[in-house]
Parts: sequence; structure tokens; C-alpha cells
Amino acid sequence: DQLEMSYCLETDEDGRTIYSTVEGRIASFYYLAHTTLQHLRDSLESDMTTEQTLQTLVDATEFSQLPVRHNEDNINAELAKQCPLETNIYTMDSPNTKASLLLQAHFSRLVLPSTDYLTDTKTVMDNAPRVLQAMIDVCAESGWLGSTLRVVSLLQMCVQARWDTDTSLLTLPHLQHAALYVFTNQGITTLPQLVARVAAGYENLARMLRQEFDEPEIEDIWAVVTRLPIIQ
Repeated sequence: DQLEMSYCLETDEDGRTIYSTVEGRIASFYYLAHTTLQHLRDSLESDMTTEQTLQTLVDATEFSQLPVRHNEDNINAELAKQCPLETNIYTMDSPNTKASLLLQAHFSRLVLPSTDYLTDTKTVMDNAPRVLQAMIDVCAESGWLGSTLRVVSLLQMCVQARWDTDTSLLTLPHLQHAALYVFTNQGITTLPQLVARVAAGYENLARMLRQEFDEPEIEDIWAVVTRLPIIQ
């Protein structure tokens, strides 16, 4: 009965024959709780914002066991002040709220308040890709292109540890917001522009970066830039 209410199986008219559904197979494939698929079916919509997509992710059953230790509700409240998305101040002792804050801190590359929070972030990051893959499958099965792309974007945010609103230049090693001027002063705002500009060789990149980076750091950036694919 519970699996049927969670859209994971259907029963025949005889009340004994059962059939798996798409949601049931998704739950099985990604090792997710059936309640997570019920939540995704009830919560996902055709065109969602990043904030809505993130909220749907952290409300999954997989994050409900994240530990909120003694006094961590106060720490969560302080962390929430540094995070860009608003959080309900009355749910700071909720594991799901903590999961949201840890993900936002990951995207913003904030300094976490303790080693416990580093361990908890690893737990969240272990679970998030599985739930996000299931979200992609549910959205795609419903024919919702906008939401599918939004979830794919959120998955990339987890991988890159950046917000989808950040410039792609920030995915380069050692590069932080404060150092972006070395590129913007040259009229470069995207990775393809940078690849085109430094195609002639290492020295073209190094001249731009030496005022802000050491030589080993420049070599790390060069190694990444030369591996980027040129797509036509």
C-alpha cells in the first residue's frame, strides 16, 4: 500500500498482481527511499527556479537523517546569514535546512564553522547526485525540458562548487572573485574567449596573470585551459 501511494507500483484489478512503475524503477536504480519518489512526483513542476529546485532536493528523505548536534541550530542561523538564498529562521534545527545551508556554503565556497560540518557536507555530497539524477529522470519522463535543464544545472553546481550565476572563469583553479579583473580588464568574460585569446601560447596567459598569481599557479591554470575542448 505504501509503495502504491508513493507511485512506485500499481496493482491489478485482482488485488494480487503488481506492476512496477517508472518511479519504482528510478527508486530502485538510484537506491532511493520510495518516499523520496513520492516527494519528487508531488513537488517537481514544469518550470522551476534554482531556489525551488534546491528546496525540492534537500527535502528528500535521504537528508532527513543528517545530524543536527547540540547548539548547531545557532551555528546554522549564523551560517544562513552568509548564504544567498533565504532560509526559514524557525527550522534551524531541521536536517533538511542544514542540508540546504551546507550546499549553499559549498556553492559559495564559504569557510565552514567546524570539522563536523566538513564531514556533514561530504555526507550531503554523497547523496545529492543520486537524488538529482532521479529528479532529472522524473522531469524528463514528464516532458519538462525547463526543469530538466535546471536540475542538470544544479548537478553541475555541486560538481563545480559554484553558483550557476557565476562566470565560467571561476571554474579555473586558484581563481576567486577578487582576481577576475585580470581577465575583465582584457575584455574577457567567458572561457571560450580566454581559450581564443591565449591560443598562441603560454606567455599570452602568463602576461595577464603575473600581477595576481605565482608561476606554479599560472601553470595550473594553463594546464586546464589547454584541456578545454574547442566546440564548433
